[in-house]
Amino acid sequence: MIRIVLLVVICMFTVSLVAAQDSDWQSDVDGSMEYNCETLPIVISAIEKSDTKSFSGIGNLKIARLKDGTEISTGSYISTAVMILLSQKSQIAITTNDIFSAASAVCNKTPEVAVANTSNPVDEFNVIVKGNVNLRSCAGTQCTIVQTAKDSSILTVIAIDGDWYEVKLDDGTAFISSKLTTRGPDDIIKVDEPYFDAPTGCFIVFDAKRGDMDVNLILSGINRNDILVDIYRPKESRPLKVEAQLDKMFSDTNEPYILQYYSYNVSWPLNGRYELELTLDKITRKLAWEFETKGDYNIFIQCD
Repeated sequence: MIRIVLLVVICMFTVSLVAAQDSDWQSDVDGSMEYNCETLPIVISAIEKSDTKSFSGIGNLKIARLKDGTEISTGSYISTAVMILLSQKSQIAITTNDIFSAASAVCNKTPEVAVANTSNPVDEFNVIVKGNVNLRSCAGTQCTIVQTAKDSSILTVIAIDGDWYEVKLDDGTAFISSKLTTRGPDDIIKVDEPYFDAPTGCFIVFDAKRGDMDVNLILSGINRNDILVDIYRPKESRPLKVEAQLDKMFSDTNEPYILQYYSYNVSWPLNGRYELELTLDKITRKLAWEFETKGDYNIFIQCD
């Protein structure tokens, strides 16, 4: 992460002009701007390494030029980019990826095509995004930004390319650094529909009644004594403490079940994603849902 104060310092450095060969320049799609692809990696490397000796050699290097031939120095380019980004972003820190995204997209056209085909398909799984991060057209920071993923959003991974995940989008796929994610729920439950979890063989049904917000678990089926179930409230990394488990009988069928309940003073926020962690026969599943309406909920979990 490169902070603005560092960028300002970089812009203040001056060096003698270095002549560039025309072969070093690459044009963008509409031809309105050209970028010096020889200079670009030198500039990015100096900034990312925080090398003060290297800083002194990049201030006046020509990194871009307009259609009419007017050349733009690194210092001017960074200053302009920072001002534009500040008008668009609320965050204080701005990365080199933000500043040089347009230049990188032009200078890395060939590598981007090659990298885009190296993903290895995997069994799909979900991840949770940490922070507001960029999704890219291929597996690398040099690749074009195609979309932004919001903090805590869930993405489905379909392939892995080194330290990058290829994820589903509504209109295709994109790539996100695995370091910017945590493992997400295995599936999403709809509160108003019965759900069958194939790996554990358990049915899950939400039953809501009018009342203050409260949640209890009803564990039934022949494997009821072997089920381990925990609830995670929104944005919490530890499961909610279980107050007690009681052996009960259904009044209409006389079949046994276990009532797992929580303290009466526990809060159940409507906003946010809950997770249910279900373990049976060494298989652990994390299933997520959201409460949209207030009420007293019994979550029936039947495992046969």
